Amino acid sequence: MPTLSTPTQDLSPTHPSAENADVRHDLSGASAVEKIRNVIEKADTCFLVTRGGVRPMGVRECDGNGVIWFLSDKHSHKNAQIAANSEVELYFQATEHSGFMHLTGQASVVHDKALIERLWT
Repeated sequence: MPTLSTPTQDLSPTHPSAENADVRHDLSGASAVEKIRNVIEKADTCFLVTRGGVRPMGVRECDGNGVIWFLSDKHSHKNAQIAANSEVELYFQATEHSGFMHLTGQASVVHDKALIERLWT
């Protein structure tokens, strides 16, 4: 089950307008976690980028520390790719026209049966 920790970058404009439509903000700490949770609440899915490819993923949870949890088949290629190189990127789009977010971080595969059961239901 891939997880992403240490979110480092938020590329969504805070006040889109003609003057700052391309302004990006790097966030950290509590403000980053709040922004991540707000975008995930609207987006539900993202694109996960590993060294081996890009694929859509459904977010199962974003905890209070900003750790994003996904479910993945234990035999999937993405798990092997994460084991080989834990650097990943996530791309979110909260709405049709705004709320873009790009995160970079380290992923890990966790085999905690109780956690999997909780996230599955």
